[in-house]
Amino acid sequence: PLIHTHCCVFKVHGDYLDTRIRNTPAELSAYPAEFDQLLDRILDEFGLVVCGWSADWDPALRSAVMRAPSRRFATFWTVFGEPTDEARRLIDHRGAQVVAIKDADTFFQSIQRHVEALEEFSRPHPLSIEAAVTSLKRYLTEPRYRIQLSDLIDEAVDRADEATSGTAFVTEGGPQPTTESATARVRSYEAACSTLLAMAPIGGFWAEDEHVYIWQRALGRLSAARSGRGYVLWIGLQRYPGTLLLYALGLGAIEAARLKPLGRLFATTVQTEGRDGLRAVQLLPPFSLFENGGRVAKILAGMEQRRAPLNDWLHEVLRQPMRRLIPNDDRYTYVFDKLEMLMALGYAHHAKRPKDRYWAPLGAFGYRDQNRDRFLQEMDESIAREKERSVYVQSGIFGNSPEVCAQELAAFREFMSTLGWW
Repeated sequence: PLIHTHCCVFKVHGDYLDTRIRNTPAELSAYPAEFDQLLDRILDEFGLVVCGWSADWDPALRSAVMRAPSRRFATFWTVFGEPTDEARRLIDHRGAQVVAIKDADTFFQSIQRHVEALEEFSRPHPLSIEAAVTSLKRYLTEPRYRIQLSDLIDEAVDRADEATSGTAFVTEGGPQPTTESATARVRSYEAACSTLLAMAPIGGFWAEDEHVYIWQRALGRLSAARSGRGYVLWIGLQRYPGTLLLYALGLGAIEAARLKPLGRLFATTVQTEGRDGLRAVQLLPPFSLFENGGRVAKILAGMEQRRAPLNDWLHEVLRQPMRRLIPNDDRYTYVFDKLEMLMALGYAHHAKRPKDRYWAPLGAFGYRDQNRDRFLQEMDESIAREKERSVYVQSGIFGNSPEVCAQELAAFREFMSTLGWW
């Protein structure tokens, strides 16, 4: 069947290497019956793009177009200058859209680029995303839906994993990182994860203990790198789907003050080559994704002058999925900065570096000092006032006792004071 044929070339006039080529007026006036039957099928069952045909010298082909019974699919007629009278008659008959072009090569190369872009950035239909979110809300309401919830999240992870497994995401032997190629690849990762990004904020907002393992399994799968060879940027971006998921879950969890589930998500063990036992919070913050820190992400379009380029990028990307939960922009930015600060504290706590080698992954809080100071004061007051009952102590994100948490906060403050370049 033609519809199942990857590519079918019908040389209706033959080939210049074949003595049966049709060229004279008599040869072009009529086709064999089997040719007419095939042409009738093609013109009835498919759309049509006409390029480089004046329609003046091919009576049999004109007749085939004229007798096509339907206009179920569009016809596009490209022209250089003005169409001939015969071409105009066929254009009117088919209801064709006339497209002015410079030349055939430029036209088809442009078509190819646009088709590739559509494939790269293809996203699930909005209705399918809404259906997934609606199902998620239903399954979160009762423990008896735990299996359905697990299947729903696993299916979304399967789709994201499959979409990012192709040749467009290779780390070596592919395109060299440029602003255009890097931005395209990041957008492609985001498109592949769009269903999860719609579900995760709600999942984090309503997370209970019995839900965390399901999200941890998803986080572990999306955070696993497939290759350690190639360009630094491409290697680091392999974990970008995990970063997206952790941020989306974390933003929802912080808005609902569900810090204990967030602490368990941070502590998710991620399989890595040669480094056992690393946690999600150690691998997935933007300044931890790449060997040379987050500055490599300055290559992304519009991020050239940013101090925390990928952090700022995530802030913009996740704004829309979070809009239902956090309508106010200032509130959203504060929650975003809280998440990144907790990530930094969680990283330092799990890394257990000595005091003289303290390091934590930076974020936009580095230059949004008002949000940083506000949240540090909030944590100080909570720990001093509520001690073991403080949500920050109970979360285990950066310690399991008031004393340890206070020490971690002091070390973080001292570290931040050394970053004058921010």
